[in-house]
Amino acid sequence: MESSSSPISELLYQDVFLSAPFGIYTLDSTGVITSFNPKMAELSGDKPENAVGLNALHLNSYKNVGLDKLFIEGIAGKAFETEVEYYSHLANKKTIRHYRGIPIQNRGISGQARLLLIVEDITSRKTMEKKIKDEEARLRASIESLSIGYLMTGPNNEMLLINKAAEAIFALDTAPAYPAAGAIDVSNIKEKIDLDFIQKTLGDKIDLVKQLDESRKERKNISINDIPYKILRLNLHITPIINKTTKDILGTVLLIENITEQKIMERSRDEFFSIASHELRTPLTAIRGNTSLIQTYFLDDIKNTEVINIIQDVHDASLRLINIVNDFLDMSRLEQGKLQYQKEAFDIYSLCENTIREYDVTGSRKKLLLEIIKPKLSLPVVYADRGRTREILSNLLGNGIKFTSKGGIKFSFDLLDNAVKIYVSDTGEGIPEDSQALLFRKFQQAQSNLLTRDVSHGTGLGLYISKMMAKSMGGDVALEKSEVGKGTTFSVTIPKATEAQIKEHEDKTQPTPNQEGATN
Repeated sequence: MESSSSPISELLYQDVFLSAPFGIYTLDSTGVITSFNPKMAELSGDKPENAVGLNALHLNSYKNVGLDKLFIEGIAGKAFETEVEYYSHLANKKTIRHYRGIPIQNRGISGQARLLLIVEDITSRKTMEKKIKDEEARLRASIESLSIGYLMTGPNNEMLLINKAAEAIFALDTAPAYPAAGAIDVSNIKEKIDLDFIQKTLGDKIDLVKQLDESRKERKNISINDIPYKILRLNLHITPIINKTTKDILGTVLLIENITEQKIMERSRDEFFSIASHELRTPLTAIRGNTSLIQTYFLDDIKNTEVINIIQDVHDASLRLINIVNDFLDMSRLEQGKLQYQKEAFDIYSLCENTIREYDVTGSRKKLLLEIIKPKLSLPVVYADRGRTREILSNLLGNGIKFTSKGGIKFSFDLLDNAVKIYVSDTGEGIPEDSQALLFRKFQQAQSNLLTRDVSHGTGLGLYISKMMAKSMGGDVALEKSEVGKGTTFSVTIPKATEAQIKEHEDKTQPTPNQEGATN
């Protein structure tokens, strides 16, 4: 290695040359190696003293990857930078190397180095880059194959990725026609689909940018369901992208679910239930009426006890079927938002007393104790639909009687800030913990094994309808606790009446002067 004019510069160069974490070596004007640092020796698997003096332009390992030509250009004064797959016979391994060639000015000194070569082993980095690219390719392929729309934005709402399903949904107007049972050919879309375009097509139905910002700021998932969009119905789900290590927000993911077909099927199903139920109720009512007439007026004329039993069975079956039809109609009206509520202020304790009184005979038949625990403090007036509240209480009480063979069912109360909570507790068979999550679903019965159906106990719509009705009135129905073999407790929450609601009720029920005169 040639000397420098400055001793300090020479020492500094020596330090860099010997301790550098990358390979350094130099060539003279003919391509002969004039210096070879320890790191370069490690990369090549040779000793520096063995390498110095070799002509790099004649080495096959360099020729095979085209480095000899670059060396000649570098010696002539042209800097270069390249990456090569290099197989070192001495080290017996293949590596990916990054070469940087820096020409050295000719000072007219014999044997002077004319090309400085800096070599870095980038095998690990390239392997990692390949893995990342492969993962990215797999991720992109997976996202493209999704049947739901997928959209990814950066931290400033710049759009990073959108799949074909999302393009097909938002480019509805840009396609010649929307096939009812197929996707749009997005290759024909001429519009640039970005966040501004999507917001424009959604119109004032949703402020998408605001929702994306909120998701990142609050670090929470946001779901917006059943959005009308042109001829479609959409569900949107927004999730922030969070770096698990640094906890930094990297952007957001927007999933667009096309639920149009699902909504059409639900509407068709609801219409079927409604029409079928109406058509069934008329003949069932006739059967019930005729069997009641026979039992009331003609039973003494029937001498055959088997015929009497048959008539009783027909009557009981018609009642059960009418109840099922009524459940179907209630469910259909509830889900379509067509069930009417006549809200009023009323005494919830009296209603509970009347409900228990209605079931006294049924409870006595099974030798069950039906009781109501009088609260220590008087209960406030509640505000709801009295008839619908009675239905809810009757359903819970009826369930308790069905699934209780000994003991009884009791009503108790708790006073909340803005509501009254009624507990309906039984000593029945209880519901297993792993089955409790299945409650309040359609056609699901509250029995010990929720995965098997007992058709003799009804449709399994009672809890579903009760919860929907309670929520529609501002309350709720919930499972408080249940233990197999010990019993179950459900609760009904009914909102308290405000002073204005109580006064309105009093005004409606107070007789007018004309009515008072008529009664006098």
